[in-house]
Amino acid sequence: MQKSYDDKGLINEYALYAMRKLQGESKAYPYLRVLANDEKIFNSPGVNISSISMTRINQENRLLKAKEKAEDNILIWPYPEYHSHLDNLALVNFKRVEETVDCLHRITLMIEKDFIPKRKFKGPIFLSKYDLWIDWREDYDLAENLTWLIYCLEGDMSVFQIANKLNLDFEKVLDILNKFYDKGLIEKKRIPIDFDR
Repeated sequence: MQKSYDDKGLINEYALYAMRKLQGESKAYPYLRVLANDEKIFNSPGVNISSISMTRINQENRLLKAKEKAEDNILIWPYPEYHSHLDNLALVNFKRVEETVDCLHRITLMIEKDFIPKRKFKGPIFLSKYDLWIDWREDYDLAENLTWLIYCLEGDMSVFQIANKLNLDFEKVLDILNKFYDKGLIEKKRIPIDFDR
């Protein structure tokens, strides 16, 4: 993944999380260090829409070749056929395209489901009363961190950011906070466009 211009943008974290879920540890590079396509327009001054790009390019290999060829003023493209008459669908690995679409779909769902939780209560919550107690034998990590999660409900972090802070699975935190919402314990605030700037 090539990160957005705003290195701290949520889109970068959403994408890295989705990539890890689908394929394990993944690589991320700074803005405009892989290729420049439409994300350059979205991230440009005055537009400021945090945008990433995803690629299957072996960036380390490309940078190594670019360094070797720089002395000869030769530009190294991502693959030899890039932007030429030889670049065609026969070169496409459709299994990889499907994997990328799955990843983009997961990122989109995360963006759509994420929200900023804001507590509507004071003091500790009697979790059993609200059917929110989590059995530590069934989900040790979430049960162990539920108190800390409650401390994060001040309206200054999204569900995704809370999950990251507590090193918990986003979907599990989303599920429990939706239950908090259903019980009237929190309000859901939309994530404003400039939230992570």
